[in-house]
Amino acid sequence: GYHATTGLDAMDYYATIFPVKKSIELEKQFTEKLIYMYLPKNFDQVTDNIEVNRLPALHNGYFTFGSFNRTNKLNEQVFDAWTSVLKLVPNSRMIIGNMPKVVWEHVSQQFTCRGIDVGRFELRELVDMDTYLSYHHDVDLLLDTFPFTGGTVTSHAAWMGLPTVSFAGETLVSRQGAAIMYSLNLPQFVADNTDDYIRIAAEWAGKLDELNQIRQMLRSRMAIKTDTQQQIGALVEKMFRTCWKRYCEGKKPKSFKIGDSPDF
Repeated sequence: GYHATTGLDAMDYYATIFPVKKSIELEKQFTEKLIYMYLPKNFDQVTDNIEVNRLPALHNGYFTFGSFNRTNKLNEQVFDAWTSVLKLVPNSRMIIGNMPKVVWEHVSQQFTCRGIDVGRFELRELVDMDTYLSYHHDVDLLLDTFPFTGGTVTSHAAWMGLPTVSFAGETLVSRQGAAIMYSLNLPQFVADNTDDYIRIAAEWAGKLDELNQIRQMLRSRMAIKTDTQQQIGALVEKMFRTCWKRYCEGKKPKSFKIGDSPDF
């Protein structure tokens, strides 16, 4: 689960745990050769008791952005981007969850010092899983953190019908949010830079009907086939055998892919 190189010459390969594009720039960051793993979706939903609701902006009269990423993923650049989005979308609001109360004052200051009134953002504590999932009922669109993007929270959001605007950076960990959006066939939510990130987020606030349509169909895209575990097992076996065969043939390690590459 470590999202970077070990730096060890004795380590031949690193297998990616989410789909990313083959990239020379990315490979330069690793002493290992990369195995690009394209596995079937394996998100294990916690519950299906909480239904996906209608886009709240359609009845609220205002648009709500949100983030449920961990506190240690927040930084000055993220707050700059978030407040820029709020300024571009009049009357919009933002809900920031998974926030221990000890950091509330700091997070509030990050918004207010950038000119965002306290009435336009709401902080919510760490809660149980069902309550956390139900929080998505109050949010129209998630905004990712960067350069450490969301993984599990991005999948949880998709299960609840919410796409996430994600900035695909230069490192493996900065691309996991984008990888999830691509795997769900939602490339329109992936940004290449912060200006693009801000623009995409603001533009979606004006596409309520389309965003509601995406919301209603996303859970079906998260569905897992019953034979997923067998498929993953077979692909992992193929990965190990490919590495071993190359070693037995006296060849040096070389990057390769396993599974069907997504179209991105």
